[in-house]
Amino acid sequence: MLIFCGRCSFIKSPSIQNLQNLCRNPQYREFCCDKGKKADLAIIGVGPAGLFGSLRAAQNGIKHIVVIDKYPTMGGTCINYGCIPTKCLMKFSHSYSQVKSGFLALQGVITSEPKLDLDQMMRTKAKVMKELSDYMQNLFKSQGIHIVRGNARICGCNQISVDGNDGKQSVIEAENILIATGSVIRQFPGIEIDEERIVSSTGAINLKEVPRRMAILGAGIISIEMGCVWSRLGSKVSIFTQDQIIIGNKLDKDIRDKYQKILEEQGLKFIFGKKVLCAVKCDNCVKFQIADKDDKNKEELECDVLMVAVGRIPYTCGLGLERVGIETDQAGFIPVQKNYQTCVPNFYAAGDVTLGPMTAHKAIEDGILMVDGLCGREVSLDLNNIPMAIYTHPEAACVGKTEEELKKENHPYRVSWSTFKTCARARTDLDTTGYIKALICAKTDRILGTHIIGDQAGEIINEVTLAQQYGLTAEHVARVVHAHPTYAKMLKTTFSH
Repeated sequence: MLIFCGRCSFIKSPSIQNLQNLCRNPQYREFCCDKGKKADLAIIGVGPAGLFGSLRAAQNGIKHIVVIDKYPTMGGTCINYGCIPTKCLMKFSHSYSQVKSGFLALQGVITSEPKLDLDQMMRTKAKVMKELSDYMQNLFKSQGIHIVRGNARICGCNQISVDGNDGKQSVIEAENILIATGSVIRQFPGIEIDEERIVSSTGAINLKEVPRRMAILGAGIISIEMGCVWSRLGSKVSIFTQDQIIIGNKLDKDIRDKYQKILEEQGLKFIFGKKVLCAVKCDNCVKFQIADKDDKNKEELECDVLMVAVGRIPYTCGLGLERVGIETDQAGFIPVQKNYQTCVPNFYAAGDVTLGPMTAHKAIEDGILMVDGLCGREVSLDLNNIPMAIYTHPEAACVGKTEEELKKENHPYRVSWSTFKTCARARTDLDTTGYIKALICAKTDRILGTHIIGDQAGEIINEVTLAQQYGLTAEHVARVVHAHPTYAKMLKTTFSH
């Protein structure tokens, strides 16, 4: 076993004599520390919660910080397999579709027939990911945050054992431990993922060629986004779901219905009320069987690539939580108090391992607030004020309540609509597809929820989130002077009604 020195951020020899000799050596004196010194904070996982929690800890004056992560590069799922590579492909494929559809020709930009270079697209995506990961790596280095690469397992109230990526083992001792291991792909019983023909979202962002036919299990955000990517690049995409709706119930029904229609017009095909029973990889295709929820009306179908995207689950299994008495709920989430503290006082949890939307921005906020709470500040996070964005074109975004929720709660409200057709900026961009639906308290005029389809919806929603977070009224937003012409100026119109 090796011993981690919290003060100097070095993994040292298990021999005390060797440790003493190393500390006496002038070459290592600047890294030397007192024997037995613990890290002030150890963080398991360096995704969004771990990244921003570590940086916040350094800003707050916590000196001895170590993070443990199994990935060879920084950023966790977000940078390596999720948000960043997905958004790269969303942008690149949209650019391709703009040329292919003749949209640029409408603007007087005449091009020859576009040719897809998928290899170059993937290389550019990889370059963006590396730049972000390297930036975070350098930022950690400048803040004196030490990174240990490997799989972590809790082995005591102040100890973490690490099976290093280099094949070595180490033990890290820390006063406080933050569990920020994120989430993993939910496995589908009976379907074996090989990341070539039967893929998860990880394989879907790394396909070597455009599949002629692509089938996707699940109609969540990642399914919609990846479906759009490959549909734009030439694949015939079918999305299967046992539910009767896409996205779930976060997006208001009126907006969701309009959004689904737009996606269908773009080429996505949705098959509702069907479940996949099994799938088998053949020489040049994937054969899979679907049926109704009651297993009736079975049908065998074929595709070139089958993507399994039936959700994610918290990555808490195998961490050794039971060794210190931390129990998860039935879904695998770690119960925490308001300050992110678990039932064990020096253990905290943040991000996807705790209840709430599994989004990078929620995890970032968790990481920051957890450290603030550790430093004695009053912290709280209202899950109702966390926005959601889907980066298709047009984008979809929302924050707050849906009309369905307000009806169930018997909450008095009024509805205000606006269309992107009234937006001057949308007219100049030749892109007027979109709507904003605002739900406003009929008694107090406070904003209860806002749902948007349209270009830059993910940017527009942030202003509404700010207003909702601080209890502003529709009139407050309507009276703000907005730059013209902008998409955000539509909020002035929406909340003036």
